[in-house]
This record gives sequence, C-alpha cells and structure tokens, in this order.
Amino acid sequence: QDFLMTWADMIGQNANVLGEFLYILFRNTLTMSILWAVAIFWFYFLSRSKKITASRAYRYVCFLFGLFLVKEGVRMAVLVIKAGNSFRLNPLHVLFTLVFPHGILEMLAFILVIVFATKWFQTVTYNKELYWSPIYIKYVASPILCLVIAAFIEAAVTHHVFKYYLLSLVA
Repeated sequence: QDFLMTWADMIGQNANVLGEFLYILFRNTLTMSILWAVAIFWFYFLSRSKKITASRAYRYVCFLFGLFLVKEGVRMAVLVIKAGNSFRLNPLHVLFTLVFPHGILEMLAFILVIVFATKWFQTVTYNKELYWSPIYIKYVASPILCLVIAAFIEAAVTHHVFKYYLLSLVA
C-alpha cells in the first residue's frame, strides 16, 4: 500500500511534457519512415525483378508488415505482463492504463502506413510508372496526424491515467 502511494506521488513530478512529446513523436515518426522505406525498397526492387512477379512481391511485403505487427503485439504483451507481475498489478489494468490511451492511435498510424504503402504499390504496379500525386498527401498526413495525437496523449495524459489507477488501488 505504501509503495503504491509513493509510486503514485512520484508519477508526473518533474515531467517535461514537451520534451517527452517531441521524443515520442520523433521515435514513432522514425518507425513510420522505416515502414515506408521498407515498402518502397521491396516493392520497387522486387517488382522490377524479372524472377519475381508483382503479386509475389506484394505478398512478401505484406508478410514483412504482418511480422512487424505481430512483433509489436508480442513486445507490448511481454512489457505489460512483466510490469504487471513486477508490481503485483493486474496486467489488463496496466494494458488499459499505460498502453491503450495512446497505443491504439500509434498502431492505427502504423496500419495506415502499411495500407497506404500497399495501395501506392498497386497504383505504381498497374500504371507501370513511379509518380507522385497530390492525393498521396493524405497517405502521409493521416498517419502523421495519428502519431501527433498519440504522442500528446502518451506524454501528457497516460501518466495521469496510471497515477489515478494506482491511487484507486490504495483507496
């Protein structure tokens, strides 16, 4: 009980919300950029290969993206279970207070990048030319908007949600 109260009191002290926001946004935007780069690399070079058809290249990239999503899911599950077990907290409560408030939007952004990258690849493959259309701005802007909102929630809100969860356990 005393440990949880002390822990709850420490959460949010000396918080640099702007610094955390920028760090989280940078980290997630870097991940999003890597997903785009993987898509562009694999789609472009595999679709240009004489040995690999465009549909096979598409399946390879979807498999890679699927592995990324599974890896993220497993990583989050392991972290949540470890945090819950380490502090004798219900892992589901840890999931709903520390991960879900921002994690849903982060995963949505990454899924949007994957969907938009595959859509872009299909357009390029069927038109047989590499071009940029103004409509593709939404393909980049919507995941970035999701990441900005998720970074704000993670930096400014998630700490307080978890703090109130800990205080509810003490009360």
